[in-house]
Amino acid sequence: MPRLNPGVFLGLSELRTINLATNRINSTNFLIDLMPFVKFIDISANQLWSLNEMLGDSINARYANADCSLEIDLLDNPLSCECEDLPFIKWIRTTRVNLTKVEMVKCTGQDGQLQTINSIEMSGMDNYCSALLTCQYLRNCIHTGTGGSSSSLPLPLASQVVYIPLEIFRKETSLHPKA
Repeated sequence: MPRLNPGVFLGLSELRTINLATNRINSTNFLIDLMPFVKFIDISANQLWSLNEMLGDSINARYANADCSLEIDLLDNPLSCECEDLPFIKWIRTTRVNLTKVEMVKCTGQDGQLQTINSIEMSGMDNYCSALLTCQYLRNCIHTGTGGSSSSLPLPLASQVVYIPLEIFRKETSLHPKA
């Protein structure tokens, strides 16, 4: 059961608990607003890299002005903490939803290392991802790394990875004839 039909819970508005644990689900494309009374969603031990952004937005909208009584279990999923998953990581760090054992929720960075999501230094990751996106957009960068690793997380960025757009690098390092 890798994917759920988006309308799987349509008409089941009285649901209180949803247990989708251990089903090899790799996508969460259902909306919480279809289930106004749900208190617990167990999506642990699946194949989730992140949560669908629509689900996160739906949860945040539902609980924006209220005490959050929803709990979600994300444990034991191969969550990713790469740049494309930055919105998901920020959601985990800021949501009002109760995440089961949030201090134990882990993700894998671009260097393949497993780490807890709470241990990620967010400003460093923002800087790293912004620099990476800029270089990918320009398709014109050089990449240098230190410490034997070319793209390590957790950050701070400055000590591990530097992306420099080539045009800036060329201007700053051009050889000028000596007078």
